[in-house]
Amino acid sequence: MLTAPLPGYKKVKIMREQAQELNSKLVSKYIPQVKAEREADQHDFTTADKLRGAGGAINLRSLNQMAANLTEATASSTMEKRI
Repeated sequence: MLTAPLPGYKKVKIMREQAQELNSKLVSKYIPQVKAEREADQHDFTTADKLRGAGGAINLRSLNQMAANLTEATASSTMEKRI
């Protein structure tokens, strides 16, 4: 015996509940990392590559990345080309 199909609003509700369960599982693996970052007194974003000079420590990776962004950036839209 066949049952009548569910009304549209019930289908949508069931799909939302299933999506919520899936998203909760996927996001739950990041909760410990986010909690640790929120509770940290100080964040350290330095890398091993440092240049010591008169001005102190300079992060080479971040400088190289900035330089690469500046030299490799090209306008992709007409608005960017006008600027």
